[in-house]
Amino acid sequence: PASVAGMGSPVARLRRFVEQGGRWLALHGTNSILRFLDDGRVDTPDEAPVFMETLGSRFLSHPPIANYTVSPTQEHDPITEGIGPFEVEDELYLAQALAPMRVLLDTEFAGETPRFTRSHWGYARHPVLYERRLGLGSVLYFTLGHCRGPHDMRPLMDVYPRVERGAWSSPVFRTLLGRCIDWGLG
Repeated sequence: PASVAGMGSPVARLRRFVEQGGRWLALHGTNSILRFLDDGRVDTPDEAPVFMETLGSRFLSHPPIANYTVSPTQEHDPITEGIGPFEVEDELYLAQALAPMRVLLDTEFAGETPRFTRSHWGYARHPVLYERRLGLGSVLYFTLGHCRGPHDMRPLMDVYPRVERGAWSSPVFRTLLGRCIDWGLG
C-alpha cells in the first residue's frame, strides 16, 4: 500500500522481500497483538495494519485451549497431500481476513471467547493454514503451535503451573510443519 513510506522500516523490507518473490513462513502468534485491560479482558488492537495486511490476517480472539478437528481443504496440495482431518489440542485462532488467501486447512467454530473484547462468534469456518500471494512471492501462515512453560507468562505471573505443548505433541502437526519449512526453503 501507499502507506509503506520510504520502504526502510522492517515491515516495509519484509513486504518488499515477499513482493519480489520471497517466501515467508509465519507461525502461531505472528498475527496477534494483545493488550491486557484493567477489567481482565484482552484487547487485540489494530496497531500494525501494514504488517497484518502483508501477512493476510489479524488475530481477534480464541476460545480456551481445547481439542478441535482440523480439515484439509485442498485435495492435491503438496503441503496437505495425504493428510485427512485430524484432532489437535491448541488455541483456535479467530481472525479477520485482510487479503485474499488460499486456505489449506481449516476448522469450524461458533461460541464464546469470554476473555476477549470480541467475544461472540457465530458459526463459521476459520483458516488454520493458508497461503497469501503477494506480488511475486507469498506468505504461508500456520496458526497452530501454541506452547507454554513455567516462565512464559511473566509479568502476569512468576510461574505458570504446567507445561502446555499444544499441537507440538501431534505427529500430524510435525509432518505439516516440516512440509511448511520445505515450502519456505523453496
